Amino acid sequence: MPIKYVWLVDALEGYKRTGLWLLGFDGTKYYPSAAGDDVGIFFFIPLIAMYLHIDMHTATNIFLLSFLSLSCLVAMVGFYLLFDRVRDRIVALIGLCIFLLFIFHNASDVYLIASSAVVAFVPLFLFFLKRKPALLPHYLGIISIPLATMHFIRAYSEVGIVIFIIISIFFYLKVSMQRKVLLTGVLLVGFIPTVLFFTYHLDQRDVFLLRENPDHVFSIRKHGVWQPFYLGLGYIPNQYGIEFANFVAIKKVDSIVHGVDITSARFEDIMREEAFAIIKHDPFFYIKTLLAKSRRILFFMLITVNVAILSFMHQKKPRAIEIAFLAGILFNSLYGFIAIPTLYYLSGMIAFGIIYWIVSMPIVLDYIKFPRANSSVSLRKS
Repeated sequence: MPIKYVWLVDALEGYKRTGLWLLGFDGTKYYPSAAGDDVGIFFFIPLIAMYLHIDMHTATNIFLLSFLSLSCLVAMVGFYLLFDRVRDRIVALIGLCIFLLFIFHNASDVYLIASSAVVAFVPLFLFFLKRKPALLPHYLGIISIPLATMHFIRAYSEVGIVIFIIISIFFYLKVSMQRKVLLTGVLLVGFIPTVLFFTYHLDQRDVFLLRENPDHVFSIRKHGVWQPFYLGLGYIPNQYGIEFANFVAIKKVDSIVHGVDITSARFEDIMREEAFAIIKHDPFFYIKTLLAKSRRILFFMLITVNVAILSFMHQKKPRAIEIAFLAGILFNSLYGFIAIPTLYYLSGMIAFGIIYWIVSMPIVLDYIKFPRANSSVSLRKS
């Protein structure tokens, strides 16, 4: 991430000069770090570089590899507890190795955060859900803040996991409605301190920038959606000159209103207006684009779950768990529909698919061995 490397270095320099996080200094002026991007990495990576006295490239590698390693370690523990048989644990290990191969070949930078988060939180949650429901509030309380932090490291990377957990709680657990609402509240309460923490630092930064320059135009505080949506229309050849490159969006906006900052809300508004103008003018083109994206997304989805779909066809798992996995997979596929269906945009979907494969394979192997067995096989064999 060459340009992000510069921004990270500037963010650390801004902190050293002012004591304020998320504030960049390029040698001549201050500017908002992570404007229109994921703010978390501009806090954690400079923090690592500062306290370990290392360069930003090394700090970035430490942050990403530590996150990936810890996620896989937690997943291994989760699957070890979830499965009794050695065979099933070996299947889980194979699945995690497949996940790592996918990461090293197709996902890097913050794109591995979305997939690593799925691997970190879902297996252990399934263990507590199935085997230790009485301890589920403790687990949800422990993961609530880390899960909320994922949003600031990679925007919306936590949403698919939250959807998966809430569906599982409401449709799988045999407890009272009050208990289900309480469990959901325990999960979501961690978002409050996390949002307040980053909002505080963003407010402090913006107050400083406004004091430095009264004409300062505030940037959006989240990852923009409409720019990748507009550029995603360039997934197939088109007459509008759109391709998936930032310079295309910048050129388009500049032709409408000169000098609009790419990190501003106005830039996002123009991108939204232009995208919907094309859709309204040429809906058939948009339908063709969606169909092209759908084919590729479905291909990756089927490749990921492959034979595990047999467990769904033969109703070998509780329907609530099947629906929860389907919801997690579908939500994470939205990145491919909004932008383009490349593997790094679909990394969260791939991770959910691999976890589904791991959970399903022991059931599939049992079905192959005992095809006439009763279909009410649980997630864990006793």
